[in-house]
Amino acid sequence: MKPCSYCGYSNNDDALYCAKCGRRLDAFAPNGLPSPSHKADKEGKADLASVLSIVLGIVGIIFDAFAFFAEGMWGLFIVGLLCGAFGLICAVRNKLHKTRGYGLAGFILSIIAAIWGGVIVLLIIIGLILVLI
Repeated sequence: MKPCSYCGYSNNDDALYCAKCGRRLDAFAPNGLPSPSHKADKEGKADLASVLSIVLGIVGIIFDAFAFFAEGMWGLFIVGLLCGAFGLICAVRNKLHKTRGYGLAGFILSIIAAIWGGVIVLLIIIGLILVLI
């Protein structure tokens, strides 16, 4: 069995990539030091989940800001809330909140978008309930 130097999973001896995390199993150079690609993975290399959570977080914040400053565009807060929520789901499912770099940035941006949109949507709902009472 060949252990993965990144996650520790025991792979078949003939495997080139880890069956659990997908990284190359020869991530260590012949001198025993981590190869540059292995170091980049540990330091928060931008992958699809990281980029997606960053984009969703930024789009959510933009929609929230536009709805905040534009009169009568309250529905955009829901779009901002949803973008932030999907960015958070993407980040948490891929454990990006435990990394550094792009993954953590996407996680934080998604939190900001979700909280901002969620608070305003909640205030709008409370205002509508008070008006109807």
